[in-house]
Amino acid sequence: MGKTKEILYNFIKNMMAYAIPVAILQFLVQPLIARQLGEEKNGLFLTIAALNYFITAITASVLLHTRLLQNEKYEKENLTGDYNPILLAMAFINALIMLIASRIYMGNTATILDIALCVVISLLFLVHDYICVQYRMELNYTKILMSNVVLCVGYVIGCMVYLWLVPYWQIVFIVAYLLCEVYDITHTTCLREPLRRTPLFGDTLKRYFIIAGASVLSHLIAYGDRLLLYPVSNGSTVSVFTSAEIMGKMLMLIASPLSAFLLSYLVKENTFKLKLNKKLALIFLGFFAAAYGICYLLSIPMLNLLYPVWAERAMVYVPLTTLTSLVNLIIAVSNIFIIRFAKSKWQLVINGSYLVVYLLLSFLLLSLYGLMGFCIGNLIAAVFKLMVIFLVGKFAIPKAAVPAEQAQSVTSE
Repeated sequence: MGKTKEILYNFIKNMMAYAIPVAILQFLVQPLIARQLGEEKNGLFLTIAALNYFITAITASVLLHTRLLQNEKYEKENLTGDYNPILLAMAFINALIMLIASRIYMGNTATILDIALCVVISLLFLVHDYICVQYRMELNYTKILMSNVVLCVGYVIGCMVYLWLVPYWQIVFIVAYLLCEVYDITHTTCLREPLRRTPLFGDTLKRYFIIAGASVLSHLIAYGDRLLLYPVSNGSTVSVFTSAEIMGKMLMLIASPLSAFLLSYLVKENTFKLKLNKKLALIFLGFFAAAYGICYLLSIPMLNLLYPVWAERAMVYVPLTTLTSLVNLIIAVSNIFIIRFAKSKWQLVINGSYLVVYLLLSFLLLSLYGLMGFCIGNLIAAVFKLMVIFLVGKFAIPKAAVPAEQAQSVTSE
């Protein structure tokens, strides 16, 4: 019972740690920047921000998950190293991608300062999202909470600097993440580890690239609405679509820390056992329906309050975007079990097939029915991915990892 309470308390602290900055980002930072920039330029800001989140997700977040999965091997062999050389390589790649991409998206309007600030943000995101791995290895969710509280304070200070001193939206994120990383660096030792390779380097790098390959496919879709919509449409379309996702994006921003929380505990488990029954299925469906209703109802006043200029246009798409985000939240949580107990190749199968369906449906329907068609394509693709995860969980997890009497009950949901 004591262990159950500890896990529950850690779960609550973990969710609070990420719910607070997500709320600040959604209800303070983005609306404030939107009002300062206007509909068209706000679409560009959202696209550049999505690009940053995408690059971080396929570098820092992958390195975090790789280290969690490999940590037991390093502890057993009493080895330290490998990760900082990889981090340095990822920093170079991050800066290069952001340098080129920001120039492409901003076009001739981009100044050297604009591009430099975007590169700085990318590097700050990278370091922040990686060094918190130490908190997760130690299961120290109090420090995770404190780190994100500091991030929120940074957001508030950054907004004030943006409004009154520096008229560049990038300054909001630079101030917030600099302040947060001062806290993180003083409470972790990851960045002080030696720049050396160990006998496990090859194995770790191989696992990193496998997870990274799957992550590229997955997160390209997660942030593809802005990265792909902006070039084929315009900033106004991105602003309207992203606003329609206001509640759904909050759910998805929480999905990553929730997944990392589960993985932190699952790496200590050697079996996967989950038996579904009608009662559990009904409880799940009831929770899903309630979550959908709450998110939809909250979206109406939030849109009118935060984005009054284009709120009416955005409301048309809210039912579909909210439903898609809920399905994606289930996918994110379910897929952690596949990552832990199934072979890594299945991540490529899951995300590769999803990407094909997403691109075919979303952009075909976008050309035929506009933004509504794009939303419908997103939803169908998400349901398809959930079905694939269910099948992989049922048939591809090795039976040796499951008690014999429950072998037929294995599933990802």
